[in-house]
Amino acid sequence: MLRLPSGAANPYIVMAATVAAGIDGLVNRLELPAENELEKLPSSLEEALAALEADKVLTEALGEEFIRWFLTLKREVEIAKVNKAKQDGRDEMEVERELYFALL
Repeated sequence: MLRLPSGAANPYIVMAATVAAGIDGLVNRLELPAENELEKLPSSLEEALAALEADKVLTEALGEEFIRWFLTLKREVEIAKVNKAKQDGRDEMEVERELYFALL
């Protein structure tokens, strides 16, 4: 199953991760799970980062150094900015718009 990435996602990282997952599926002859057996997808950036951190296939494919760098950047910049703004009483969506739309 493929969940479409956000428009703010790096297309090169998305493509590399998709290819790595596809190769893993082919090499290990993985079957697509039945619809009622699908795992719940992460619902927050922190949950997604934890899932990435635990994923041995993607860690090996993208490289441990890249994964460490990526996790650190996301946690110490993006998540930290949103959490700080929420503590200051700002709207989370407003902060995310400022953060992500400024990148476009």
